[in-house]
Amino acid sequence: MLAGLLSAGVPFPKAIELADPKDLPDKFRDFIVLAFELGAPLVPTLSQLEVQMRHEERTSQEIDQAQAVPQATRTLLIWLPVVSFVLAQIMGLGTFSGILHPVGALAALLAGALLFAGYKISGRMLNSFLAPKPDPTLSLMVLRICLSAGEPLEKIRKRLEGYPDGGASQLVEISKRTGARLSFLIDSELEQLNQKLLSSRIEEARKLSVRLLIPLSLTTLPAFLLLTLPPIIIGFTQ
Repeated sequence: MLAGLLSAGVPFPKAIELADPKDLPDKFRDFIVLAFELGAPLVPTLSQLEVQMRHEERTSQEIDQAQAVPQATRTLLIWLPVVSFVLAQIMGLGTFSGILHPVGALAALLAGALLFAGYKISGRMLNSFLAPKPDPTLSLMVLRICLSAGEPLEKIRKRLEGYPDGGASQLVEISKRTGARLSFLIDSELEQLNQKLLSSRIEEARKLSVRLLIPLSLTTLPAFLLLTLPPIIIGFTQ
């Protein structure tokens, strides 16, 4: 939006007020600050940043949809034994009275421990999936901004040392060897990298759905049996 306002001739202070860049992610605000510091052309730089931001928003939405499946699987399997226990009582199988028996109480405690273990293990797996990953597009975006500002390549290389490797140095070498315009190479690489990151994250979410079944099956199935069979048997015998 900011690029569109500036290209339409809106004064910069007014454009900043209307676009409200405070709502932008931190890294995009850092990119804008870097562009100001280096004197990079604002409209082209902001246009590229907006394109990248749309890519990342789409990626985030796709990942949210993909991770909904493993999260739903986890919730369903963890609550299944408890729901079965309540349904058995509603059906008149006497699970509540059976759980008051010492054997039934012990079975319930074991079931609770198994469910807690499954909850913690699956939670760690989900947290590992959701943990922030190194962003290889950062170095390419910084390279793009520095190039548009006319900064020498040697200074750019030093500036990129603190960023995850996104192939910036390889693109520079390819540009030197072939004479291809480096900005075009960066834009093309960013597009491919965004698609690759999206595909990779969706594939990780699909694999996570399968891997979650291992600890959850090993904990919820025994918990299901412990919460239903002993109380039902005890309830019938009392």
